Amino acid sequence: MRNLNLLIALIISINVSGIIAQKRLVPTEKETPKESFSYLKTLNVNESTAIKYDEASCTIINKSNKEMPKGHPLRDEVIEGDYFRETQIMMKFKMDKNQDKTYWLESLDLGDPAYSDPGFIIYDAETGKELYSVSATTIIIPGNGKVYVANKNNVWHSSYKKYTFKNNKLQEVKQPFYYLGVKSTTQKALRLFVDKQLTRQLAYLPANNAVEVLLQADDGKYLIKTSFGLIGWAKLDVWVNAPGEASIKGFEKVGG
Repeated sequence: MRNLNLLIALIISINVSGIIAQKRLVPTEKETPKESFSYLKTLNVNESTAIKYDEASCTIINKSNKEMPKGHPLRDEVIEGDYFRETQIMMKFKMDKNQDKTYWLESLDLGDPAYSDPGFIIYDAETGKELYSVSATTIIIPGNGKVYVANKNNVWHSSYKKYTFKNNKLQEVKQPFYYLGVKSTTQKALRLFVDKQLTRQLAYLPANNAVEVLLQADDGKYLIKTSFGLIGWAKLDVWVNAPGEASIKGFEKVGG
């Protein structure tokens, strides 16, 4: 009888421990994971374009270049007979909040069809010299000498890149792969390979097969998942002009 009681007590102890462990696995409100850069402020250029920035190292301007005072390096003068490029001077900022050097951030996205691709230009605040321009729907300036950009416009996949600032230049920090995560269908027969050199065939996919394009390598190869679940490398026809010519639907050149 004593052994039975000990066994019952042991079973109860194990069950209670399991319940406590399960409760610990459920995140509390304080433990809920946060989004990247959630600590930064957000300035919306428009409905589709935004800037995330460190409030302590940025001064908001948010004025058209034609509203900037005369003599300002980013003011564009209207010359009769010439096209006037209106842009928006968004802010003056420190690339590194621990340094005094400042820069201007200009947005090119004002809904003008001539500049339908959203993007940003960074200028040296002292000289007005253009240092870097990038196509992006979001630019992130944390004030630590790094810049992050996301582009979700006029492309068949979202792209995310990181830049570091050295010698007054922005240099991309190369990633081993670019994540795509695009679900689509093949428009042409496609061969998948085990290796990036495309020497050992894994699968043959006829046209109109469901696929997911997972990654893009820096050599132009793509990692593709079949509807069955096989994963292999392929060389794709992309950025072609005519619909139906791309290897995968939606990978045509946007905008003609």
